[in-house]
Amino acid sequence: MIDFELLVLFLREAIHPKGSKADFAIMHERLAHAGKEKVIQACRKAGIVIEKSTVEGFLCEACYFAKADTIISRDSLARPTRFLDIVFWDMIEHNPPGYGGARYSLHGIDAFTRFYWTMSAITKGQAYKLLRGWKRQVDASSGGIPIATMAFDNAAGRTLLTIARAICLYTKLPAMLWPHYMSMAAYVANLIPTGGKESPLERLMTALNLPYKYDISHLHAWGCTAYVTKPKEKIVRSEKMAPRAWKGHLVGIEGLHGHIFKIWLPDQEIVVRARDVRFVDRAGPSAIVDDPSIEFEARLEEEERDQGSLRGGSERPKGTLRTFPYQIPRLIKAKRHDALSRRNSPSADGTYAPSWPASTLSSASIESQRRKRRSSEEIWGTEPIRRSKRFARANLAAQKLCLYRHADGSLLVLYVDNILLAAPTKAQIDEKAAILDALYEVKHLGKPQEFLRLEFERDREAKTIRVHQTAFTKKILDMFDADDLKPTKTPWPSRHTIPHDWKEAEIAMERTMWQKRTGSLNWLALGSRPDITYSVKKLSEANCHLTHAHLVALKHLLRYLRGTHSLGITLGGAAYSTDLQLR
Repeated sequence: MIDFELLVLFLREAIHPKGSKADFAIMHERLAHAGKEKVIQACRKAGIVIEKSTVEGFLCEACYFAKADTIISRDSLARPTRFLDIVFWDMIEHNPPGYGGARYSLHGIDAFTRFYWTMSAITKGQAYKLLRGWKRQVDASSGGIPIATMAFDNAAGRTLLTIARAICLYTKLPAMLWPHYMSMAAYVANLIPTGGKESPLERLMTALNLPYKYDISHLHAWGCTAYVTKPKEKIVRSEKMAPRAWKGHLVGIEGLHGHIFKIWLPDQEIVVRARDVRFVDRAGPSAIVDDPSIEFEARLEEEERDQGSLRGGSERPKGTLRTFPYQIPRLIKAKRHDALSRRNSPSADGTYAPSWPASTLSSASIESQRRKRRSSEEIWGTEPIRRSKRFARANLAAQKLCLYRHADGSLLVLYVDNILLAAPTKAQIDEKAAILDALYEVKHLGKPQEFLRLEFERDREAKTIRVHQTAFTKKILDMFDADDLKPTKTPWPSRHTIPHDWKEAEIAMERTMWQKRTGSLNWLALGSRPDITYSVKKLSEANCHLTHAHLVALKHLLRYLRGTHSLGITLGGAAYSTDLQLR
């Protein structure tokens, strides 16, 4: 069945080509409900002719509620002499929490160019980090122009807040999307001429000595219907009659000429970034049609998700092998010590939630190494079916393809390009390392201190090995701005329950940001903190639909980790010198 709105879009484009007069109401919506004079100035500057009959008697209810038709450029600021001479900032608290769990919006305006910046934060503590990141970005793009003065003034946020309120009231989209409304307000405010002359964006480009031609032809009515072409990887080929596009609403634009659009998909309750989009502004005439020159490669990515990583944040190995022994001639670098050996893996660095659980690690990144010589000596690996019997003496631990156990009690732990060797005696460690040395070029790194975010402390006198994740725990607290939380003594809040109908409650945080938190905590629970397993399990149940009740439990768990970040597991002990059972 053909979507009627999409049919109207195609007919309108055929009937109203570029060059025809534009409806003032459409341009008013596309310029985020700016005042009448501002809309006319912007259209005149862009060479767009507005039909006079559509201006007379025009009324916008959303503007009356939000007072958005008089706020742009009305605040008088200090008179600077250059770009970044004075930058004003303002922080506003929002309720309810916005998309992605944001509760605060941070707004800045350059007093010389009147150019706006806007950012959202989950906690007040993020403000300093956001400003520090903004300064790095400005330094990189401005060529090192110094910032003379930074001051806080509510004028920086008042303008954007009023525009965003008008957008929310007019589009009737969820209020939780206010971070995108604020970004949309800043984007349009930077395009509207001030004082009947240049727009803030034009002044900025002039200050940076960069070429720019004023253009607003890429704007669409905020909140209008948008059809996003599904990327190939999202299409099930066997479902021939399934739709090839998602239907949503425009909530943001990126780039000087708008080649990236942010679309709210209400059915999935997510915001996606896409290039291949078709819009239906409204059923009236328009001087601006959808740009057919957009690259329709169907490149689409979910917001806040790093496309160079897996869901948990770790890099996907460029080459993988599923069963270790079949690729014996191409082995990894090996390392040794009398009990354990390690090497920090590049794929583990900066990883908060490795993609495989500790009990099922099976893939490895293989680096081709020159094989020194063939040998009939005993080597390790699973016994391939109907293959050489030289693998027969090796025993692969059941269900643990990363752990290889020898008959003499020696253990080899394999992850990507790292090996840990452990054995009852140093002689056995040296024997196994010598076998690998004879076959492959390897590098030995000595005593292990950290492996996959697990830290090791060995006490030879007490015959113990302590395993903990103190540094990783502190990094989690810092990443989620929990450093200033007050510690508590339990991992789950007293008398706190998750409602039985929690799946029907309002979503309190964007899905991928929540999964980043639960993934990090899950790796911590699997490694050395079984005391938080129950809490992590309950939080992970909400990976696709988290609520305020889950946020309360998460904050309490972070408070618990704040006070117990150094806890770990101790293996062995003087009374148990012959085994390594948990004590």
